[in-house]
Amino acid sequence: CQQVLEKLQEESVKQFNRRDLMRLVRSLKTAEEAQSVIDRMQDYGYVAEQGESSQAPKNGRPSLPVYEVNPYA
Repeated sequence: CQQVLEKLQEESVKQFNRRDLMRLVRSLKTAEEAQSVIDRMQDYGYVAEQGESSQAPKNGRPSLPVYEVNPYA
């Protein structure tokens, strides 16, 4: 969790979705692993869910939730 937060701060990421996080942090190999880290960061108050992406769904795939990084984290 701390490694992921440091990477988000290093890259100055303000908002991300699960897919973005997996591209940024290559050690997260599965969607379940990435979601587990996001959930843990939400529990600690490092990120907050902002709703779904504004992009239209592609190929019937539902939009992923967008998370905002806490500027005080």
